[in-house]
Amino acid sequence: MKTIRFRILTAIAAAAAHADFSYITVSKTPAGERTSKHFIKGQKSIADDGSTVAIMDFDAQTLTTIDKTRKTYTVKPFSELAGKAAPAGANIHTDVRKTGQHKTIGGFDTEETVMTVSVDNSRSKQPGSQGQMQMEFDVWAASDVPGIEEMRAFYRRNADRMPWAAMAGGNSGMAEIQRLMATAQGIPVFTTVKTKITNERMLAQIEQMKKMGGQQAALADKLLAQMGGAGPSISGESSGFSASPAPDSVFAIPPDYQKVER
Repeated sequence: MKTIRFRILTAIAAAAAHADFSYITVSKTPAGERTSKHFIKGQKSIADDGSTVAIMDFDAQTLTTIDKTRKTYTVKPFSELAGKAAPAGANIHTDVRKTGQHKTIGGFDTEETVMTVSVDNSRSKQPGSQGQMQMEFDVWAASDVPGIEEMRAFYRRNADRMPWAAMAGGNSGMAEIQRLMATAQGIPVFTTVKTKITNERMLAQIEQMKKMGGQQAALADKLLAQMGGAGPSISGESSGFSASPAPDSVFAIPPDYQKVER
C-alpha cells in the first residue's frame, strides 16, 4: 500500500470505506490452462497469472507490471497508456442481451448474458486498419457472491478514471467488452468466448494486450485462440470469491527485482 497521506483520521475513514475483494480464475484454451489471482484493496487492483503481475493504483494513477521470470518491473502513469481511438470510418456496434436463462455454477445462481461487439473498419481510410472483428461473450454472472458490494463500490469510485482502451491494447471493441463486464450488476462466474478477426492491426493490438499480463493477457489468449471464429471452446471460470482482508504483501515488489523503462 502507498505511504499514509494526509491525516490519520482520513486514512482510517478510507480504510473503512474501501473494503477488500479477491477471487481466482481458471482459463482453459487449446494452449493449456492458466490460473490467475485477482485482488482489490483500497484503491488498488491486481491480477497475478503466475508469471506476470499487473497492479493498477487509482490514487497514483499508475500501472505497475511485474515480470517474475526476468525479475523486473515497470511503472507507467495512466496518461502514457492512453489507447488509440477507433480509426475514422469505423462502425462499432454493441449488443447486450439477457437470455433469462439461469444455471447453478460453483454453488451460485447465475444468469446468462450474451454480449456481442462488432467492429467494422472496412471503410476506414487509414492504411492497415481495414477489416472486421466480432466478439461474443457468453457470460453467466452471479449477484450473490461474497464481496460483490466491495467490487461494485471499487468500480463506481473509479469508472471515470479506468483506462479501458489502454487495458484493451487500444482496441475500442475490446475496451467496450471489458467495461461492460466490469460494470455489470453481477460477477462473471463462467464465460465462453468466440472471436472472429480479419485485420492484421487488430492482431497486433491483441499481442500488445498479451504483453501487459494479468487479465489482459488472459483475455488476449482467449481471443488469439479463437481467431477465425471456429475452434474449440475457450472458457474462464471464477471461484474463491472473498471479502476477507488481502495482505499488503500481495502488492509488494520483491526487493531484488529491478525497475526498467519501456
